[in-house]
Amino acid sequence: MTMPTVDQTPAATRTNRFALVLLGLLLLAAGVLGLVASFGGFGAEAPRSPFLDPTTRDFAASHDWFWLAVAVAALIAAVLALLWLRAQFSTSRVRSLPLESDRSRGATTLKISALERACVDELESHRGIGRANAVLVGDAYRQTLILSVSMDGRETVRAVDEMVRSEVLPKIRQALDDTTLSVRVEYKLATRPTRAPG
Repeated sequence: MTMPTVDQTPAATRTNRFALVLLGLLLLAAGVLGLVASFGGFGAEAPRSPFLDPTTRDFAASHDWFWLAVAVAALIAAVLALLWLRAQFSTSRVRSLPLESDRSRGATTLKISALERACVDELESHRGIGRANAVLVGDAYRQTLILSVSMDGRETVRAVDEMVRSEVLPKIRQALDDTTLSVRVEYKLATRPTRAPG
């Protein structure tokens, strides 16, 4: 089954940019310092000196809290790395939508998985479509439906696209009571046309 390309949430995008910029700056700074030291920028003995001088090693050995601080810093770095990884898998996929705006009348919600399944069934029932998938992304106020359509070679892309926009999308918008629903359709062409039976 072909899965649609689901965009990351804005928070995940911002986290990515911040983490990559910070990592790039740290690596750039380390590289510049290493080059300066290798050319004797910190003294003639710097290129042949150990990374930690004797004073630093003695300080670490005589202060028990030094390695505790190092461990805490490493733990913080690990937590930040895990949060960054979690953000990579965070998408804006919608799971349910409220159908009743007036809470005094009760809470009625629509399970989006049922709607997505109905979209897939509707798409795959039409000639020219082999497989399909549907994902609704966004929030409670604005959504985008992403449709992934795998062609089976029996119809042209133009014919299938016209069918999707004239027959399938109006039904979906009616089900959501949203005539302005944004839709993105991704087509995957058949590598080998399928012959019609008979």
